[in-house]
Amino acid sequence: MNESDESPQLQGETTAERTLAAIELMEERVRANAHGFDRVIVNQALPLIHPRLEQRILSVPDSELIAELRHVQALLQAILGEPATTKRKRRGKRVAEKTRRQNTPRR
Repeated sequence: MNESDESPQLQGETTAERTLAAIELMEERVRANAHGFDRVIVNQALPLIHPRLEQRILSVPDSELIAELRHVQALLQAILGEPATTKRKRRGKRVAEKTRRQNTPRR
């Protein structure tokens, strides 16, 4: 698995369509990285799983799908150790205030 892969641009107008496109990309990666007996299992399992997963994704309300995707996103952030939010703007404001104070003449 290559860490330098660019972020994929998913085609689709709805969240469900983009989710299905992402699943297809993941299936391709699994197939490409499976070898030997693992490949046999993957090639048998994916055709059984995919139609059920697709049906489930298309049948749930958009809000429920988004909630599930946010849960997966939180799990990935926990794995990667990335913060859920960044506070770069605030730090930039503090630096600007400090610079402004330093440049203001004292009375």
